Amino acid sequence: MRDLGRAELWQESLERSLARRGKLPREATGTIPPGPASEPVEATQPRPAGEPVEAVQPRPAGEPVEAVQPRPAGEPVEARRGRRQSFRTSGRDRAASRRSFRTSGRDSADRRQSVLIAGTIDRDREARRHFRRKTNAARRWKTLLIVAGGLGTLALLAATLPSLFAGGGASASAPATQVNALRAPATPLRSDAPHPNPGFGLATGMARKCPLVVQPSEYVNPLARAHVMPERIDQGVDYAGSGSVAAIGLAKVTYVATDGTGWPGTFIEYRLLDGADSGCYVYYAEGVTPARGLHVGQRVRAGQAIATIIPFYETGIEIGWAAGSSTTTYAAKAKQWTPTDDADNIPTPAGASFSALIAALGGPPGKTEGGPRPPGSGGRRSGTRRARPSR
Repeated sequence: MRDLGRAELWQESLERSLARRGKLPREATGTIPPGPASEPVEATQPRPAGEPVEAVQPRPAGEPVEAVQPRPAGEPVEARRGRRQSFRTSGRDRAASRRSFRTSGRDSADRRQSVLIAGTIDRDREARRHFRRKTNAARRWKTLLIVAGGLGTLALLAATLPSLFAGGGASASAPATQVNALRAPATPLRSDAPHPNPGFGLATGMARKCPLVVQPSEYVNPLARAHVMPERIDQGVDYAGSGSVAAIGLAKVTYVATDGTGWPGTFIEYRLLDGADSGCYVYYAEGVTPARGLHVGQRVRAGQAIATIIPFYETGIEIGWAAGSSTTTYAAKAKQWTPTDDADNIPTPAGASFSALIAALGGPPGKTEGGPRPPGSGGRRSGTRRARPSR
């Protein structure tokens, strides 16, 4: 084992360094022989700065360095260039693969979004159809009950009138009282008193009918501030969308209710005060919310918003000609509409007339989904059928 205390460590390190650099022959390198065993470590003195190193022999100038063999001049350059080119190519390939992965991910997300939107639209349409079927069934039952009540009233009258004409006296007073009670009208939902409408000459003995004239120059498009999609024509015109609906002309509000209307939602009615259809009634029903402060008796101007469309409402909205009697439409009052027509999507002349008016005012007309009623079929009173206006 080498005695570190006896060796000149700095001198030995210098010799090894010079031998590696070729300035000292390998034969000259070696370990300085240790000093006497009794010499202490502290006796080792560092070499002065100016003193030359005698043990270090420089390599002659012409002597070649055998340990260092240079590589051919062109070989490392080509190898480095090849490695750099390979690295660049692999980097471009990786970047291209990342871009392809991002693009495919965006395409997948777009496809998923399209599928979700299509599924939402289908579910909304199916829910609307289901709700409409339920509403139609309820209306049919209501019609049947009304007809049954009317038949019972007629039967009671038939049984009572002979006794009245025969002078039944007191014995006939009780049935007469029952008849009058059955024929008494129910309390109207309207907050204003019923008034005769000069525009309707249906079964009430009025002088003339509501003209239902398509005259766009005197009215405005009620759907100008709404984004809607037209649907079928029935008693009126059905729409689905969002925005607000306005009065088509100067009018007076005659009915406002949000429940208990017999419709799946709100029912708003107003009477036109000017224009070609002055005296006619217009209704907005189902998925609408009355404007704040809207009340019966209020006068509204043409283009004034009177209701807001409820987006994604199950039955959408319906607008058309009204009868001026509670929540009855013109088509129902004129016997142009039956529950069977509603189930078969058969348009009424009143609904087609209002659709033509909307189209003339610049709005979207309704769609005719069912076929027209066969000639001579029941459900319309003579003289109330109108030719469907051309779109």
